[in-house]
Amino acid sequence: MDDLQAYVMTGAGKDRDIIKKMRVILETYCRSTYPGSFAPTDRLGGMVEKIKKGGDKHPAWAAMDELEQINEYSRDHHHGEDPDDGSPDLIDAPELAGFVQRLAYPPSFVALHHPIWPPLVACHSKKPSTGMIQRRLR
Repeated sequence: MDDLQAYVMTGAGKDRDIIKKMRVILETYCRSTYPGSFAPTDRLGGMVEKIKKGGDKHPAWAAMDELEQINEYSRDHHHGEDPDDGSPDLIDAPELAGFVQRLAYPPSFVALHHPIWPPLVACHSKKPSTGMIQRRLR
């Protein structure tokens, strides 16, 4: 979480590493928040599929839209570039910062759907000022 917050505040970190960390945080969150719903080997895409299959009966259904959006955004970037296609995978830094902000500084879905997450976030550094975010997004 510290790395995500540092990315939003200062731009520290490599974009692809930040994307991987986003996915790991969400996978860990889902496994610990919804025990028994996901296997230790499930990854974010598989978790989203399990939630979809379970529909509104799945305990993680309320977080489905946010999880799906982050999965769709991050899935193309978390494995690395394809050396065979000859073109680099371009990551839009402002777009990435927006997704990271949603995780690093609720009130995003985590704050709304899990009572433990906000205190975990609160124990880290303070939310960046608007000026810091705007500088990061430029």
